[in-house]
Amino acid sequence: MEYDLPLGQYGIIVSQIGPWQIDDHNWQYSFVPTITKQCTLCAERMAKGKLPSCVKHCQSKCLKVVDVDEAQKIMKENGKTLFMTL
Repeated sequence: MEYDLPLGQYGIIVSQIGPWQIDDHNWQYSFVPTITKQCTLCAERMAKGKLPSCVKHCQSKCLKVVDVDEAQKIMKENGKTLFMTL
């Protein structure tokens, strides 16, 4: 909404994976953010010291903007972590 993209086009899309059963007690059911080529990482917002709009509004707080060193640290601490670059 912030960038007035055409209807059906987004800077970030959340894709659903699953649900399907892995074994008797576990299921795969995930939601994965996918950055599109229309994402500018909110360059204007970040130049003003603000977070990108998707990070600011992410209710689950699963999106972050970090440098490469911080990304490596997070991956070591958390195991399965998805990072996307533009």
